[in-house]
Amino acid sequence: MTIRTDLLLLAIGIAVASSCSTTAVDHVVTGIDSAQGAPEDADTASPADTESSADTTSPAKEAGAGSGGTTGLVDARSSIDSGAAIDAGSLGGSGGTTGPCVAATCASLGATCGDYSDTCGGALHCGLCAAGQICSPQSKTCMVQSTLCTSTDACGFISDTCGNSFACGKTCDIGTRCMNNRCTACAPIVCTGRCGKVPDGCGSTQDCGTCPSGQVCDALTFKCGVCQKLKCTDYPAGQCGTLSDGCGGVLACTCPTTPATPPVACLLADAACGKVSDSCVVGMTHDCGACDAGKVCNNNKCVSCTPLTCALAGKNCGSIDNGCGGKLDCGTCKTNEICTSNLCTACTPKTCASAGKNCGSIDNGCGGKLDCGTCKTNEICSSDVCTVCTPKTCASAGKNCGTMDDGCGNQLTCGTCKTNEICSSNVCTACTPKTCASAGKNCGTLDDGCGNKLTCGTCQTNEICSSNVCTACTPKTCASAGKNCGTLDDGCGNKLTCGTCQTNEICSSNLCTVCTPKTCASLERSCGKIDDGCGHTVTCPGCAADQVCLANGSCCQPLTCADVSGVAPDGCGGTVNCARF
Repeated sequence: MTIRTDLLLLAIGIAVASSCSTTAVDHVVTGIDSAQGAPEDADTASPADTESSADTTSPAKEAGAGSGGTTGLVDARSSIDSGAAIDAGSLGGSGGTTGPCVAATCASLGATCGDYSDTCGGALHCGLCAAGQICSPQSKTCMVQSTLCTSTDACGFISDTCGNSFACGKTCDIGTRCMNNRCTACAPIVCTGRCGKVPDGCGSTQDCGTCPSGQVCDALTFKCGVCQKLKCTDYPAGQCGTLSDGCGGVLACTCPTTPATPPVACLLADAACGKVSDSCVVGMTHDCGACDAGKVCNNNKCVSCTPLTCALAGKNCGSIDNGCGGKLDCGTCKTNEICTSNLCTACTPKTCASAGKNCGSIDNGCGGKLDCGTCKTNEICSSDVCTVCTPKTCASAGKNCGTMDDGCGNQLTCGTCKTNEICSSNVCTACTPKTCASAGKNCGTLDDGCGNKLTCGTCQTNEICSSNVCTACTPKTCASAGKNCGTLDDGCGNKLTCGTCQTNEICSSNLCTVCTPKTCASLERSCGKIDDGCGHTVTCPGCAADQVCLANGSCCQPLTCADVSGVAPDGCGGTVNCARF
Protein backbone atom coordinates (compact mmCIF):
# COMPACT_ATOMS: atom_id res chain seq x y z
CA MET A 1 0.00 0.00 0.00
CA THR A 2 1.35 3.45 -0.97
CA ILE A 3 0.49 6.60 1.01
CA ARG A 4 -0.45 9.53 -1.25
CA THR A 5 1.67 12.51 -0.20
CA ASP A 6 -0.96 15.05 -1.27
CA LEU A 7 -3.57 13.40 0.96
CA LEU A 8 -1.19 13.25 3.90
CA LEU A 9 -0.18 16.92 3.64
CA LEU A 10 -3.78 17.98 3.24
CA ALA A 11 -4.94 15.94 6.24
CA ILE A 12 -2.12 17.40 8.38
CA GLY A 13 -3.08 20.86 7.17
CA ILE A 14 -6.63 20.30 8.31
CA ALA A 15 -5.50 19.24 11.78
CA VAL A 16 -3.14 22.26 12.05
CA ALA A 17 -5.70 24.74 10.86
CA SER A 18 -8.29 23.41 13.28
CA SER A 19 -6.61 25.13 16.22
CA CYS A 20 -6.63 28.51 14.45
CA SER A 21 -10.19 28.48 13.18
CA THR A 22 -13.41 27.22 14.69
CA THR A 23 -14.51 26.11 11.21
CA ALA A 24 -11.40 24.12 10.36
CA VAL A 25 -12.69 21.07 12.20
CA ASP A 26 -15.77 21.23 10.01
CA HIS A 27 -13.46 20.67 7.04
CA VAL A 28 -12.39 17.35 8.49
CA VAL A 29 -15.99 16.47 9.33
CA THR A 30 -17.32 17.38 5.90
CA GLY A 31 -14.39 15.68 4.23
CA ILE A 32 -14.94 12.36 5.96
CA ASP A 33 -18.61 12.39 5.02
CA SER A 34 -17.63 13.09 1.41
CA ALA A 35 -14.88 10.49 1.30
CA GLN A 36 -17.00 7.74 2.77
CA GLY A 37 -20.06 8.49 0.64
CA ALA A 38 -23.40 9.98 1.55
CA PRO A 39 -25.69 7.89 3.76
CA GLU A 40 -28.81 6.46 2.23
CA ASP A 41 -31.00 9.29 3.46
CA ALA A 42 -28.46 12.05 2.92
CA ASP A 43 -29.39 15.14 0.90
CA THR A 44 -28.45 14.14 -2.63
CA ALA A 45 -29.95 15.46 -5.82
CA SER A 46 -31.71 13.03 -8.10
CA PRO A 47 -30.29 12.23 -11.52
CA ALA A 48 -33.15 14.14 -13.10
CA ASP A 49 -32.50 17.28 -11.04
CA THR A 50 -28.81 17.41 -11.93
CA GLU A 51 -28.01 18.54 -15.45
CA SER A 52 -24.59 19.12 -16.96
CA SER A 53 -23.80 22.66 -18.13
CA ALA A 54 -21.03 21.41 -20.44
CA ASP A 55 -21.72 21.85 -24.16
CA THR A 56 -20.58 18.80 -26.09
CA THR A 57 -21.42 17.30 -29.45
CA SER A 58 -20.33 13.77 -28.50
CA PRO A 59 -23.14 11.26 -29.15
CA ALA A 60 -22.40 9.70 -25.80
CA LYS A 61 -22.64 13.08 -24.07
CA GLU A 62 -25.90 13.93 -25.84
CA ALA A 63 -27.35 10.60 -24.75
CA GLY A 64 -26.62 11.40 -21.12
CA ALA A 65 -23.92 9.98 -18.86
CA GLY A 66 -26.46 9.01 -16.23
CA SER A 67 -26.63 9.10 -12.48
CA GLY A 68 -24.34 6.13 -12.00
CA GLY A 69 -21.66 7.37 -14.39
CA THR A 70 -18.36 8.98 -13.50
CA THR A 71 -16.09 11.16 -15.58
CA GLY A 72 -12.73 9.87 -14.47
CA LEU A 73 -10.94 9.68 -11.14
CA VAL A 74 -12.10 12.20 -8.57
CA ASP A 75 -9.30 14.06 -6.76
CA ALA A 76 -9.44 12.63 -3.24
CA ARG A 77 -8.28 15.98 -1.84
CA SER A 78 -11.69 17.46 -2.52
CA SER A 79 -13.18 14.63 -0.45
CA ILE A 80 -10.96 15.24 2.56
CA ASP A 81 -11.51 19.01 2.59
CA SER A 82 -14.81 20.13 1.16
CA GLY A 83 -14.69 23.42 3.07
CA ALA A 84 -12.47 26.44 2.51
CA ALA A 85 -8.97 25.92 1.15
CA ILE A 86 -6.09 25.42 3.59
CA ASP A 87 -3.19 27.85 3.29
CA ALA A 88 -0.11 25.64 2.97
CA GLY A 89 2.00 28.45 4.39
CA SER A 90 0.24 28.17 7.73
CA LEU A 91 1.41 24.60 8.36
CA GLY A 92 4.62 25.72 10.04
CA GLY A 93 3.13 27.61 12.96
CA SER A 94 3.49 31.40 13.08
CA GLY A 95 1.92 32.09 9.69
CA GLY A 96 4.61 34.48 8.47
CA THR A 97 5.43 36.39 11.68
CA THR A 98 9.06 36.75 12.72
CA GLY A 99 8.56 36.75 16.50
CA PRO A 100 8.82 33.71 18.78
CA CYS A 101 5.96 31.19 18.45
CA VAL A 102 3.74 30.76 21.52
CA ALA A 103 2.52 27.19 21.52
CA ALA A 104 -1.14 26.54 22.19
CA THR A 105 -2.19 24.07 24.88
CA CYS A 106 -5.25 21.88 25.30
CA ALA A 107 -6.36 24.27 28.07
CA SER A 108 -5.93 27.38 25.88
CA LEU A 109 -7.98 25.67 23.16
CA GLY A 110 -10.59 24.55 25.68
CA ALA A 111 -10.13 21.01 24.40
CA THR A 112 -10.52 17.87 26.52
CA CYS A 113 -10.49 15.39 23.63
CA GLY A 114 -9.09 14.96 20.12
CA ASP A 115 -5.78 15.92 18.47
CA TYR A 116 -4.85 19.46 17.42
CA SER A 117 -1.87 21.51 16.25
CA ASP A 118 -0.08 23.63 18.86
CA THR A 119 0.36 26.28 16.07
CA CYS A 120 4.15 25.95 16.36
CA GLY A 121 4.65 22.75 14.39
CA GLY A 122 3.85 20.34 17.22
CA ALA A 123 0.82 18.22 18.03
CA LEU A 124 -1.52 18.24 21.04
CA HIS A 125 -3.19 15.06 22.29
CA CYS A 126 -6.08 16.26 24.41
CA GLY A 127 -7.60 12.91 25.41
CA LEU A 128 -10.16 10.27 24.43
CA CYS A 129 -13.90 10.01 24.96
CA ALA A 130 -15.51 7.11 26.81
CA ALA A 131 -17.66 4.58 24.98
CA GLY A 132 -20.99 6.16 24.00
CA GLN A 133 -19.55 9.68 23.85
CA ILE A 134 -18.38 11.77 20.87
CA CYS A 135 -15.70 14.48 20.74
CA SER A 136 -17.71 17.52 19.63
CA PRO A 137 -16.08 19.54 16.80
CA GLN A 138 -17.66 22.71 18.18
CA SER A 139 -16.87 22.46 21.91
CA LYS A 140 -13.83 20.11 21.62
CA THR A 141 -15.29 18.23 24.62
CA CYS A 142 -16.87 14.80 25.04
CA MET A 143 -20.65 14.78 24.65
CA VAL A 144 -23.28 12.05 24.41
CA GLN A 145 -24.39 11.31 20.85
CA SER A 146 -28.01 12.29 21.44
CA THR A 147 -26.89 15.79 22.45
CA LEU A 148 -25.00 16.30 19.18
CA CYS A 149 -27.89 14.87 17.15
CA THR A 150 -30.01 17.57 18.93
CA SER A 151 -33.11 15.36 19.24
CA THR A 152 -34.45 11.85 18.85
CA ASP A 153 -35.99 12.95 15.51
CA ALA A 154 -32.60 13.78 13.99
CA CYS A 155 -31.65 11.95 10.78
CA GLY A 156 -28.45 11.46 8.82
CA PHE A 157 -24.98 11.45 10.30
CA ILE A 158 -22.86 13.63 12.58
CA SER A 159 -19.06 13.59 12.81
CA ASP A 160 -16.61 14.00 15.64
CA THR A 161 -13.37 15.99 15.73
CA CYS A 162 -11.48 13.01 14.28
CA GLY A 163 -13.82 12.62 11.31
CA ASN A 164 -15.66 9.49 12.56
CA SER A 165 -19.31 9.38 11.44
CA PHE A 166 -22.19 8.40 13.74
CA ALA A 167 -25.81 7.77 12.68
CA CYS A 168 -28.48 9.84 14.42
CA GLY A 169 -31.03 7.06 14.01
CA LYS A 170 -34.15 8.38 12.31
CA THR A 171 -34.95 7.23 8.76
CA CYS A 172 -36.93 9.71 6.69
CA ASP A 173 -40.30 8.67 5.21
CA ILE A 174 -41.00 8.45 1.49
CA GLY A 175 -41.56 11.98 0.21
CA THR A 176 -38.95 13.49 2.51
CA ARG A 177 -35.17 13.55 2.62
CA CYS A 178 -32.58 14.37 5.25
CA MET A 179 -31.23 17.93 5.14
CA ASN A 180 -29.14 19.35 7.98
CA ASN A 181 -30.13 16.35 10.12
CA ARG A 182 -33.84 17.06 9.66
CA CYS A 183 -36.37 15.23 7.48
CA THR A 184 -37.55 17.79 4.93
CA ALA A 185 -40.36 17.54 2.38
CA CYS A 186 -39.14 17.05 -1.19
CA ALA A 187 -39.71 19.71 -3.80
CA PRO A 188 -42.13 18.65 -6.58
CA ILE A 189 -40.63 17.62 -9.92
CA VAL A 190 -41.04 20.10 -12.79
CA CYS A 191 -41.89 18.19 -15.98
CA THR A 192 -41.01 20.95 -18.43
CA GLY A 193 -38.61 19.47 -20.99
CA ARG A 194 -38.79 16.02 -19.40
CA CYS A 195 -40.41 12.70 -20.12
CA GLY A 196 -41.05 9.35 -18.44
CA LYS A 197 -41.30 8.67 -14.72
CA VAL A 198 -38.80 11.06 -13.14
CA PRO A 199 -37.56 10.14 -9.62
CA ASP A 200 -37.64 13.00 -7.11
CA GLY A 201 -34.75 11.62 -5.02
CA CYS A 202 -37.15 10.86 -2.17
CA GLY A 203 -38.55 7.49 -3.20
CA SER A 204 -41.34 8.76 -5.45
CA THR A 205 -41.63 9.51 -9.15
CA GLN A 206 -43.48 12.05 -11.29
CA ASP A 207 -44.99 10.86 -14.58
CA CYS A 208 -43.88 13.43 -17.18
CA GLY A 209 -45.52 11.76 -20.16
CA THR A 210 -44.25 10.23 -23.37
CA CYS A 211 -42.20 11.50 -26.30
CA PRO A 212 -43.44 12.50 -29.75
CA SER A 213 -43.54 9.83 -32.45
CA GLY A 214 -40.08 8.83 -33.63
CA GLN A 215 -38.36 9.80 -30.39
CA VAL A 216 -37.46 7.87 -27.21
CA CYS A 217 -37.20 8.97 -23.59
CA ASP A 218 -33.64 8.70 -22.24
CA ALA A 219 -33.65 6.39 -19.22
CA LEU A 220 -31.32 8.64 -17.20
CA THR A 221 -31.71 12.25 -18.40
CA PHE A 222 -35.48 11.87 -18.99
CA LYS A 223 -35.29 13.93 -22.20
CA CYS A 224 -36.77 13.07 -25.57
CA GLY A 225 -34.46 12.44 -28.52
CA VAL A 226 -33.86 10.34 -31.60
CA CYS A 227 -32.63 6.80 -30.80
CA GLN A 228 -28.86 6.47 -31.30
CA LYS A 229 -27.80 3.06 -30.03
CA LEU A 230 -24.62 3.28 -27.88
CA LYS A 231 -22.18 0.83 -26.34
CA CYS A 232 -19.87 1.36 -23.36
CA THR A 233 -16.97 1.82 -25.78
CA ASP A 234 -18.76 4.80 -27.37
CA TYR A 235 -18.30 6.83 -24.18
CA PRO A 236 -15.10 8.80 -23.44
CA ALA A 237 -12.44 6.99 -21.42
CA GLY A 238 -13.19 7.24 -17.71
CA GLN A 239 -17.00 7.30 -17.97
CA CYS A 240 -18.41 4.16 -16.39
CA GLY A 241 -21.15 2.76 -14.19
CA THR A 242 -24.82 3.02 -15.25
CA LEU A 243 -24.93 4.91 -18.56
CA SER A 244 -27.61 5.58 -21.14
CA ASP A 245 -27.78 3.34 -24.21
CA GLY A 246 -29.26 6.27 -26.19
CA CYS A 247 -32.49 4.40 -26.91
CA GLY A 248 -34.36 4.41 -23.60
CA GLY A 249 -32.35 1.68 -21.89
CA VAL A 250 -29.22 1.59 -19.73
CA LEU A 251 -25.72 0.12 -19.99
CA ALA A 252 -23.73 -1.39 -17.11
CA CYS A 253 -20.18 -0.20 -17.90
CA THR A 254 -17.44 -1.59 -15.68
CA CYS A 255 -15.46 1.02 -13.75
CA PRO A 256 -11.68 0.68 -13.27
CA THR A 257 -10.54 -0.36 -9.83
CA THR A 258 -9.14 2.58 -7.88
CA PRO A 259 -7.24 2.36 -4.59
CA ALA A 260 -9.34 3.18 -1.58
CA THR A 261 -8.56 6.39 0.29
CA PRO A 262 -7.02 5.51 3.68
CA PRO A 263 -8.83 6.70 6.83
CA VAL A 264 -7.79 10.18 7.95
CA ALA A 265 -6.41 8.67 11.19
CA CYS A 266 -3.94 6.64 9.08
CA LEU A 267 -2.90 9.74 7.11
CA LEU A 268 -2.38 11.82 10.24
CA ALA A 269 -0.34 9.00 11.82
CA ASP A 270 1.62 8.53 8.56
CA ALA A 271 0.65 4.85 8.78
CA ALA A 272 0.88 2.83 5.57
CA CYS A 273 -0.31 -0.49 7.01
CA GLY A 274 -1.62 -2.25 10.10
CA LYS A 275 -3.99 -0.65 12.58
CA VAL A 276 -3.87 2.69 14.44
CA SER A 277 -5.92 3.85 17.41
CA ASP A 278 -8.49 6.60 17.00
CA SER A 279 -7.61 9.93 18.61
CA CYS A 280 -11.14 10.55 19.86
CA VAL A 281 -12.84 7.31 20.90
CA VAL A 282 -11.58 4.72 23.39
CA GLY A 283 -11.19 1.27 21.82
CA MET A 284 -11.75 2.41 18.20
CA THR A 285 -9.08 1.43 15.68
CA HIS A 286 -8.64 2.09 11.96
CA ASP A 287 -7.31 -0.41 9.42
CA CYS A 288 -4.59 1.23 7.33
CA GLY A 289 -4.32 -1.68 4.89
CA ALA A 290 -1.80 -4.36 4.02
CA CYS A 291 1.57 -4.26 2.30
CA ASP A 292 2.32 -5.38 -1.23
CA ALA A 293 3.98 -8.73 -1.90
CA GLY A 294 7.61 -8.76 -0.81
CA LYS A 295 7.02 -6.26 2.02
CA VAL A 296 5.98 -6.57 5.65
CA CYS A 297 4.34 -4.12 8.04
CA ASN A 298 6.77 -2.89 10.70
CA ASN A 299 5.57 -0.11 13.02
CA ASN A 300 2.86 0.80 10.48
CA LYS A 301 5.44 1.13 7.66
CA CYS A 302 5.84 -1.25 4.70
CA VAL A 303 9.45 -2.37 4.51
CA SER A 304 11.14 -4.63 1.98
CA CYS A 305 11.47 -8.24 2.99
CA THR A 306 13.52 -11.13 1.59
CA PRO A 307 11.66 -14.34 2.39
CA LEU A 308 13.58 -17.19 4.00
CA THR A 309 13.87 -20.66 2.49
CA CYS A 310 13.95 -23.89 4.46
CA ALA A 311 17.61 -24.25 3.49
CA LEU A 312 18.53 -20.71 4.61
CA ALA A 313 16.72 -21.31 7.90
CA GLY A 314 18.50 -24.67 8.35
CA LYS A 315 15.18 -26.53 8.67
CA ASN A 316 14.05 -29.73 6.96
CA CYS A 317 10.63 -30.62 8.36
CA GLY A 318 7.36 -29.10 9.49
CA SER A 319 6.05 -25.58 8.79
CA ILE A 320 7.96 -22.35 9.51
CA ASP A 321 7.37 -18.62 9.00
CA ASN A 322 9.21 -17.22 5.96
CA GLY A 323 9.76 -13.90 7.75
CA CYS A 324 7.56 -12.00 5.28
CA GLY A 325 4.14 -13.05 6.49
CA GLY A 326 4.04 -16.37 4.63
CA LYS A 327 4.54 -20.01 5.58
CA LEU A 328 7.03 -22.59 4.32
CA ASP A 329 6.46 -26.36 4.25
CA CYS A 330 9.87 -27.94 4.89
CA GLY A 331 8.73 -31.53 4.36
CA THR A 332 8.37 -34.62 6.54
CA CYS A 333 10.85 -36.96 8.23
CA LYS A 334 11.74 -40.53 7.30
CA THR A 335 10.65 -43.62 9.18
CA ASN A 336 12.19 -43.73 12.67
CA GLU A 337 12.87 -39.98 12.57
CA ILE A 338 10.98 -37.34 14.50
CA CYS A 339 10.58 -33.61 13.73
CA THR A 340 11.91 -31.61 16.67
CA SER A 341 12.19 -27.81 16.30
CA ASN A 342 11.74 -28.30 12.53
CA LEU A 343 14.74 -30.65 12.33
CA CYS A 344 14.59 -34.40 11.65
CA THR A 345 16.40 -36.39 14.35
CA ALA A 346 16.88 -40.15 14.67
CA CYS A 347 14.31 -41.92 16.84
CA THR A 348 14.22 -45.48 18.18
CA PRO A 349 10.56 -46.46 18.54
CA LYS A 350 9.38 -48.09 21.73
CA THR A 351 7.61 -51.44 21.82
CA CYS A 352 4.91 -52.44 24.27
CA ALA A 353 7.41 -54.82 25.88
CA SER A 354 10.21 -52.21 26.14
CA ALA A 355 7.71 -49.77 27.65
CA GLY A 356 6.47 -52.44 30.11
CA LYS A 357 2.88 -52.14 28.86
CA ASN A 358 0.42 -54.90 27.97
CA CYS A 359 -2.93 -53.20 27.32
CA GLY A 360 -4.39 -50.07 25.82
CA SER A 361 -2.78 -47.71 23.30
CA ILE A 362 0.53 -45.90 23.84
CA ASP A 363 2.79 -43.50 21.87
CA ASN A 364 5.86 -45.19 20.37
CA GLY A 365 7.95 -42.02 20.92
CA CYS A 366 8.42 -41.48 17.16
CA GLY A 367 5.00 -40.11 16.27
CA GLY A 368 3.24 -43.48 15.97
CA LYS A 369 0.83 -45.43 18.15
CA LEU A 370 1.11 -48.94 19.59
CA ASP A 371 -1.82 -51.23 20.42
CA CYS A 372 -0.78 -53.25 23.44
CA GLY A 373 -3.87 -55.50 23.60
CA THR A 374 -6.69 -56.09 26.09
CA CYS A 375 -6.90 -57.63 29.55
CA LYS A 376 -8.40 -60.97 30.61
CA THR A 377 -11.64 -61.44 32.50
CA ASN A 378 -11.43 -59.99 36.04
CA GLU A 379 -8.47 -57.85 35.01
CA ILE A 380 -8.57 -54.10 34.46
CA CYS A 381 -6.27 -51.92 32.33
CA SER A 382 -4.73 -49.33 34.61
CA SER A 383 -2.01 -47.04 33.18
CA ASP A 384 -1.73 -49.45 30.22
CA VAL A 385 -0.92 -52.41 32.53
CA CYS A 386 -3.35 -55.28 33.29
CA THR A 387 -3.99 -55.70 37.03
CA VAL A 388 -6.14 -58.28 38.84
CA CYS A 389 -9.61 -57.02 39.71
CA THR A 390 -12.16 -58.66 42.03
CA PRO A 391 -15.60 -57.60 40.79
CA LYS A 392 -18.19 -56.40 43.24
CA THR A 393 -21.64 -57.96 43.44
CA CYS A 394 -24.88 -56.20 44.32
CA ALA A 395 -24.90 -58.09 47.62
CA SER A 396 -21.23 -57.37 48.48
CA ALA A 397 -21.87 -53.69 47.72
CA GLY A 398 -25.06 -53.72 49.85
CA LYS A 399 -27.22 -52.61 46.89
CA ASN A 400 -30.59 -53.98 45.79
CA CYS A 401 -31.88 -51.76 42.97
CA GLY A 402 -30.78 -49.87 39.88
CA THR A 403 -27.47 -50.34 38.02
CA MET A 404 -23.90 -49.93 39.31
CA ASP A 405 -20.26 -50.47 38.27
CA ASP A 406 -18.68 -53.73 39.46
CA GLY A 407 -15.26 -52.02 39.73
CA CYS A 408 -13.85 -54.06 36.84
CA GLY A 409 -15.41 -52.17 33.98
CA ASN A 410 -18.75 -53.97 33.92
CA GLN A 411 -22.28 -52.96 34.90
CA LEU A 412 -24.45 -54.77 37.47
CA THR A 413 -28.27 -54.77 37.48
CA CYS A 414 -29.44 -54.96 41.08
CA GLY A 415 -33.23 -55.20 40.51
CA THR A 416 -36.24 -52.95 41.09
CA CYS A 417 -38.12 -51.82 44.19
CA LYS A 418 -41.59 -52.85 45.36
CA THR A 419 -44.69 -50.69 45.29
CA ASN A 420 -44.38 -47.69 47.66
CA GLU A 421 -40.60 -48.06 47.68
CA ILE A 422 -38.12 -45.77 45.89
CA CYS A 423 -34.58 -46.54 44.71
CA SER A 424 -32.20 -44.11 46.41
CA SER A 425 -28.41 -44.60 45.92
CA ASN A 426 -29.15 -48.16 44.69
CA VAL A 427 -31.02 -49.05 47.89
CA CYS A 428 -34.81 -49.51 48.16
CA THR A 429 -36.36 -47.33 50.85
CA ALA A 430 -39.99 -47.07 52.00
CA CYS A 431 -42.01 -44.26 50.41
CA THR A 432 -45.46 -42.94 51.37
CA PRO A 433 -47.03 -41.60 48.17
CA LYS A 434 -48.76 -38.23 48.18
CA THR A 435 -52.36 -37.83 47.06
CA CYS A 436 -53.87 -34.82 45.31
CA ALA A 437 -55.78 -34.08 48.53
CA SER A 438 -52.76 -34.46 50.87
CA ALA A 439 -50.76 -32.19 48.54
CA GLY A 440 -53.60 -29.64 48.49
CA LYS A 441 -53.88 -29.84 44.68
CA ASN A 442 -57.00 -30.15 42.50
CA CYS A 443 -55.90 -29.84 38.88
CA GLY A 444 -53.16 -30.86 36.48
CA THR A 445 -50.55 -33.57 37.10
CA LEU A 446 -47.90 -33.86 39.83
CA ASP A 447 -45.31 -36.34 41.18
CA ASP A 448 -46.51 -38.52 44.10
CA GLY A 449 -42.97 -38.55 45.58
CA CYS A 450 -42.56 -42.26 44.87
CA GLY A 451 -41.82 -42.08 41.14
CA ASN A 452 -45.42 -42.04 39.92
CA LYS A 453 -47.67 -39.33 38.46
CA LEU A 454 -51.01 -38.18 39.87
CA THR A 455 -53.83 -36.66 37.76
CA CYS A 456 -55.71 -34.16 39.91
CA GLY A 457 -58.48 -33.19 37.47
CA THR A 458 -59.44 -30.13 35.47
CA CYS A 459 -60.86 -26.72 36.39
CA GLN A 460 -64.35 -25.39 35.72
CA THR A 461 -65.26 -22.71 33.19
CA ASN A 462 -63.70 -19.32 34.07
CA GLU A 463 -61.12 -21.03 36.27
CA ILE A 464 -57.44 -21.49 35.46
CA CYS A 465 -55.01 -24.11 36.81
CA SER A 466 -52.16 -22.30 38.52
CA SER A 467 -49.53 -24.37 40.42
CA ASN A 468 -52.00 -27.31 40.32
CA VAL A 469 -54.73 -25.28 42.08
CA CYS A 470 -57.90 -23.99 40.36
CA THR A 471 -58.31 -20.23 40.78
CA ALA A 472 -61.09 -17.94 39.55
CA CYS A 473 -60.37 -16.20 36.25
CA THR A 474 -62.21 -13.31 34.60
CA PRO A 475 -61.75 -13.74 30.86
CA LYS A 476 -60.81 -10.74 28.76
CA THR A 477 -62.91 -9.67 25.80
CA CYS A 478 -61.63 -8.06 22.63
CA ALA A 479 -63.29 -4.82 23.79
CA SER A 480 -61.85 -4.92 27.33
CA ALA A 481 -58.40 -5.63 25.89
CA GLY A 482 -58.79 -2.75 23.43
CA LYS A 483 -58.23 -5.06 20.45
CA ASN A 484 -60.17 -5.29 17.20
CA CYS A 485 -58.41 -7.79 14.94
CA GLY A 486 -56.59 -11.12 14.94
CA THR A 487 -56.60 -13.66 17.78
CA LEU A 488 -55.45 -13.27 21.39
CA ASP A 489 -55.49 -15.19 24.69
CA ASP A 490 -58.43 -14.36 27.00
CA GLY A 491 -56.22 -14.92 30.08
CA CYS A 492 -58.19 -18.02 31.03
CA GLY A 493 -56.68 -20.49 28.57
CA ASN A 494 -58.98 -19.73 25.65
CA LYS A 495 -58.55 -17.86 22.38
CA LEU A 496 -60.53 -14.85 21.21
CA THR A 497 -61.15 -13.93 17.55
CA CYS A 498 -61.34 -10.15 17.29
CA GLY A 499 -62.20 -9.79 13.59
CA THR A 500 -60.44 -8.56 10.47
CA CYS A 501 -59.39 -5.13 9.20
CA GLN A 502 -60.83 -3.15 6.31
CA THR A 503 -59.14 -2.49 2.98
CA ASN A 504 -55.90 -0.46 3.37
CA GLU A 505 -55.70 -1.37 7.05
CA ILE A 506 -53.25 -3.79 8.60
CA CYS A 507 -53.53 -5.73 11.87
CA SER A 508 -50.60 -4.75 14.10
CA SER A 509 -50.54 -5.97 17.74
CA ASN A 510 -54.24 -6.89 17.33
CA LEU A 511 -55.16 -3.34 16.33
CA CYS A 512 -56.28 -2.20 12.87
CA THR A 513 -54.10 0.68 11.74
CA VAL A 514 -54.28 2.69 8.53
CA CYS A 515 -51.81 1.42 5.95
CA THR A 516 -50.74 3.43 2.90
CA PRO A 517 -49.93 0.82 0.28
CA LYS A 518 -46.69 1.14 -1.61
CA THR A 519 -46.93 1.39 -5.37
CA CYS A 520 -44.62 0.41 -8.19
CA ALA A 521 -44.06 4.13 -8.81
CA SER A 522 -43.18 4.91 -5.18
CA LEU A 523 -40.63 2.07 -5.22
CA GLU A 524 -39.36 3.10 -8.67
CA ARG A 525 -40.06 -0.35 -10.11
CA SER A 526 -41.22 -0.78 -13.68
CA CYS A 527 -41.67 -4.55 -13.69
CA GLY A 528 -41.94 -7.61 -11.47
CA LYS A 529 -43.96 -7.99 -8.26
CA ILE A 530 -43.81 -6.04 -5.00
CA ASP A 531 -45.27 -6.34 -1.49
CA ASP A 532 -47.41 -3.23 -0.94
CA GLY A 533 -46.79 -3.36 2.82
CA CYS A 534 -50.51 -3.80 3.47
CA GLY A 535 -50.68 -7.55 2.96
CA HIS A 536 -51.04 -7.58 -0.82
CA THR A 537 -48.82 -8.40 -3.78
CA VAL A 538 -48.83 -5.93 -6.68
CA THR A 539 -47.71 -6.73 -10.22
CA CYS A 540 -45.92 -3.77 -11.86
CA PRO A 541 -46.74 -2.75 -15.49
CA GLY A 542 -43.85 -4.63 -17.13
CA CYS A 543 -41.29 -4.04 -19.85
CA ALA A 544 -41.51 -3.76 -23.63
CA ALA A 545 -41.53 -7.02 -25.56
CA ASP A 546 -37.82 -6.79 -26.39
CA GLN A 547 -36.70 -5.76 -22.89
CA VAL A 548 -35.69 -7.77 -19.82
CA CYS A 549 -36.94 -7.19 -16.26
CA LEU A 550 -33.98 -6.99 -13.87
CA ALA A 551 -34.04 -8.04 -10.22
CA ASN A 552 -34.20 -4.37 -9.13
CA GLY A 553 -37.45 -3.90 -11.06
CA SER A 554 -35.95 -1.87 -13.91
CA CYS A 555 -36.28 -2.66 -17.61
CA CYS A 556 -33.11 -3.39 -19.54
CA GLN A 557 -32.65 -3.34 -23.32
CA PRO A 558 -30.34 -6.29 -24.16
CA LEU A 559 -27.64 -5.93 -26.77
CA THR A 560 -28.07 -7.79 -30.06
CA CYS A 561 -25.72 -9.08 -32.74
CA ALA A 562 -25.96 -5.65 -34.32
CA ASP A 563 -24.14 -4.30 -31.29
CA VAL A 564 -21.58 -7.02 -30.51
CA SER A 565 -19.78 -9.92 -32.17
CA GLY A 566 -18.97 -13.41 -30.99
CA VAL A 567 -20.31 -14.54 -27.60
CA ALA A 568 -20.66 -11.53 -25.30
CA PRO A 569 -22.70 -10.28 -22.32
CA ASP A 570 -25.99 -8.72 -23.43
CA GLY A 571 -25.82 -6.03 -20.70
CA CYS A 572 -28.88 -7.43 -18.93
CA GLY A 573 -27.41 -10.43 -17.12
CA GLY A 574 -27.49 -12.80 -20.08
CA THR A 575 -25.31 -13.50 -23.11
CA VAL A 576 -25.74 -13.03 -26.84
CA ASN A 577 -24.22 -15.60 -29.21
CA CYS A 578 -23.27 -13.97 -32.48
CA ALA A 579 -20.70 -16.57 -33.53
CA ARG A 580 -20.73 -17.39 -37.22
CA PHE A 581 -20.65 -21.10 -38.07
